[in-house]
Amino acid sequence: MNISDRQIKIGFSLLLIVLVLVLVLGIVINELPFLITITNLVLSGSIIFYWLLRQIRKKVHYFEVRERVVFCLEAFVGLSAIYFMYTHYKDQWMFVTQSIIFGIHAIAILLFLIFIWTFKMKRLF
Repeated sequence: MNISDRQIKIGFSLLLIVLVLVLVLGIVINELPFLITITNLVLSGSIIFYWLLRQIRKKVHYFEVRERVVFCLEAFVGLSAIYFMYTHYKDQWMFVTQSIIFGIHAIAILLFLIFIWTFKMKRLF
């Protein structure tokens, strides 16, 4: 799999734009808990899916502590999003948790974009 830096920059830029649009649209139509929860569920699911695909391609499996921590945190994000949808968005503390997770995802994507626009690399993935 050879993905160029340009494609990764475009993809993450579009992802950041989608996150901003989700935030604005959620505020405008007054459905912010629903949109943030769905966005968190999709992001955590895609990160777990990417990690699983990468693990399948490896011949030698060595799980670093960082990988375990990120995998467990993203699994927690996905499960908490499912729980929040199951309770029909009634728990205020879950909305706060989902909002914080949404912000952490947005900040991580922004920091990655700053990193990739600052440093030149031949190939990221």
